[in-house]
Amino acid sequence: MVNIISVGAIRQWGLEFDGCNNQLVNKAGEGVAVFEWHWNVPFLKLHSKHLEISARAIDFWTLHARLGHANLEATIQAGKQADYQVLNKPKDLSGCSTCHAGKDHQQKAGFDR
Repeated sequence: MVNIISVGAIRQWGLEFDGCNNQLVNKAGEGVAVFEWHWNVPFLKLHSKHLEISARAIDFWTLHARLGHANLEATIQAGKQADYQVLNKPKDLSGCSTCHAGKDHQQKAGFDR
């Protein structure tokens, strides 16, 4: 699973960003992966012969945070559209303290904690 890409690690692996074509390339210029944008979030999609690098799965809470704390359905749909298996899907967003903090101002007495 590719959660966060380290530019240093990418360089150590002999890969470079090709921003004009939204892809990672090796030193021979061969495309290794492309970036697909879904809901303004980049997802790294590996070319078929490089699939051993990623399991094509992402944790729900990681994706939720990357989408700026999008609602439950939007988070799941973004993962599906990017062809990722979304792991650890909750029933609701009650487990997200950031979402709770953001909604505190909407409550007269706030949340009981």
